[in-house]
Amino acid sequence: MGAPDFLDFSLPAAAISAVAGRWPIRDNRRVTTLERGSFTVQTLKELAHDTAVRGSSGGFLSNEITYRSLLLQQRLGAEFPLGHLHTPALKGYDAELEGDIVGQVRRIIAAALS
Repeated sequence: MGAPDFLDFSLPAAAISAVAGRWPIRDNRRVTTLERGSFTVQTLKELAHDTAVRGSSGGFLSNEITYRSLLLQQRLGAEFPLGHLHTPALKGYDAELEGDIVGQVRRIIAAALS
């Protein structure tokens, strides 16, 4: 069974993007395809006939896991918000930094649920 090269997450991007915090929140829509190189898209329809080289979130393992989760959700016909966040990288233990990350993620979740 074939699978689409690109899938869209179903988290409320506008609500999440409005959350203030130490780190900017970006809804990155820049992709790279074999046919057209790198460009920014607004909808998946713009990618209907393109072959993915790189998605909007880069080559992280979490992106592959999310892609597979979104594909499974689509194939099962399940309807619930699904996506993921990238958090800042940590170098060693820093309680204040970790607290700031957790606080911002909590605000993001609260915004997504409202």
